[in-house]
Amino acid sequence: MPLLYSRSESVGRMTFDFPEKKNALDQDARKEMERIVTQVRDDDRVRALLITGAGGAFCAGGDISTFAGSSPVAMRDRMKQQHRVTRMLYDLEKPVVAAVAGPAFGVGFNIALLADVILAAPSARFCQAYARVAIVPDGGGLYLLARTVGTQRAKAMFLTAQVIDAQEAHDLGIVHAIHEEDVLDAEADALAARLAEGPTRAFGLGKSMLNRGMDCDFATYLEIEATAEAHIPAPAAGADTARSSSMMTQSRAESCRMIFRSEPTFRAIADMLRPCFFKSWIKTISLSPFTCLPLSVARSGHQACIPRQRQFRINEVRNCP
Repeated sequence: MPLLYSRSESVGRMTFDFPEKKNALDQDARKEMERIVTQVRDDDRVRALLITGAGGAFCAGGDISTFAGSSPVAMRDRMKQQHRVTRMLYDLEKPVVAAVAGPAFGVGFNIALLADVILAAPSARFCQAYARVAIVPDGGGLYLLARTVGTQRAKAMFLTAQVIDAQEAHDLGIVHAIHEEDVLDAEADALAARLAEGPTRAFGLGKSMLNRGMDCDFATYLEIEATAEAHIPAPAAGADTARSSSMMTQSRAESCRMIFRSEPTFRAIADMLRPCFFKSWIKTISLSPFTCLPLSVARSGHQACIPRQRQFRINEVRNCP
């Protein structure tokens, strides 16, 4: 298989392993990646994911020979499959570490950007190489890159297909730390293991808050923050802080069921918060032409308040704490 997967205690490890093509992704590799990320998401024993590349390369991008000349329908199907993996990694409520040595070009760069922490060897090279083959970035690349280095810098990196080394990537905030080639794997393993021992549920909610907080106003973000905090129980006195704080009281979340009665309203908020805590306890929430409306989560008998003097009464709230 073009990708390898293994688990060591609480850390899953996904390795791109077809060095003859510098780990460039063909369609089989993309499908295998989807299978692996699904497994990581669904396996409660896995509390962190480490992504690496074999043979002196991280991932040189997509294997153009496998889709050159494809029909528009075939290209769209290929992209939809890639987007399933992209969204799963972006939404994964577990820490993700990428260890990059050698080229991370095209979609390989964008997979690295989907990680929460990137460690790099001095040999690492990053490039949005799409302009060289006259295609647009895939895998959410420009969205992710602009949120890391800024819109103008992201445009320049795409338009010029600029190759940046590990030090420049570190200076731009893309890379967290640089380690020598012979210790990169050990450092990445140690970091992933440390994160796997941390408060997984709090990490997951925090990631969702960061991801969705970029696309909403401040008031909405504070509502997200408050609700997340309310559903992370305080550790008992004398308890192992990392372990106890990682356990979310599912019964509290699952006991809350809200049904909003009005014109189409808050599906946008549900989508924005998905797949974090709201998914498990909002039973139904109607659609809105607006995006990112502040929502006050109220107790029974209260109302949810949003701008423009619109009031949406909570029809049903059961057993909310």
